[in-house]
Amino acid sequence: MNNNYIALIKRDYLEGKGGYFWAPLVALGIAVFFSLLPILGLTDSGNVFVINSDNIDLQEFLRRINEHTPEEISAGATFILSGFASLVWVPLPFVIVFTLLDQLYSERKDKSVLFWKSMPVSDTEEVLAKFIMPVFIAPVIYLAIFFVGTLIFAFILSIVSLFLGGPLVELWPIWNLIQGCIVFILTFFTMILWAAPLLAWFMLVSAYAPKVPFIFAFAPPAFIMALEGIMFEGTNFAEWIGTRLGGWLGSVEGIRHYNVNDVEDLFTVGWDFLGTIVGHSLTSGNFWVGIIIAAAFLFGAIEIRKRAM
Repeated sequence: MNNNYIALIKRDYLEGKGGYFWAPLVALGIAVFFSLLPILGLTDSGNVFVINSDNIDLQEFLRRINEHTPEEISAGATFILSGFASLVWVPLPFVIVFTLLDQLYSERKDKSVLFWKSMPVSDTEEVLAKFIMPVFIAPVIYLAIFFVGTLIFAFILSIVSLFLGGPLVELWPIWNLIQGCIVFILTFFTMILWAAPLLAWFMLVSAYAPKVPFIFAFAPPAFIMALEGIMFEGTNFAEWIGTRLGGWLGSVEGIRHYNVNDVEDLFTVGWDFLGTIVGHSLTSGNFWVGIIIAAAFLFGAIEIRKRAM
């Protein structure tokens, strides 16, 4: 990545810092706050964990996990810590969609596009940087905050466990968490590439919409789906969109045969799952058609921006 892209991505990060950094941080703060309420006895119910459909309090939970091996405790702690910190991811889809819809539109609306055009940066670099930042860089920032969140929850659990006589070292499954983060982000990026034509469509809309990009982004697909349903009684277009949003997983051969018979098998299954979906994607014509469509939409956004005044 050349210096221009790095500078543009830094600029876009600073302009969208609220969504890229503060939103997941606030979500993490909310998660920490609500996790502390039952631990500090500030709620009516002390039932903060569920094991085999039974609601149990933290003391009972710590007593039960002492009955397991250290490896099993670490694997279970990975689930618990990841679950606590999962609220971090909630803002990300909204940040991606609304950032893509807003970026090129806003610079036309406030005429700042004229200033940026005077800089020694091409329209291609501008558009690609504005696409890369929310779609590929933002998830990495969220992942880093998620990982920090799991460590915060590990610290909280460790303090409570220390006073209640539970395990300590096993509540810091660092390698499990790192491994899980790697599997997750690579799986996420695979899904992002499947959704690339939809995301690139938002960027194209941002480049040409005269006003309210949200309407221009969602009204045409809704009209096409309605027209197809009325005139041809079909749902092909809706199914195509559904495929891009995760429906493609249903066509991955053998994906339903994965079973986790023991918690410690989680990461073996995770790596196998990742390899399966990546292999399926790279050999799927539908996947590459989507990439070509996404490239065409981005090319259109670049060409429209060249003519922006």
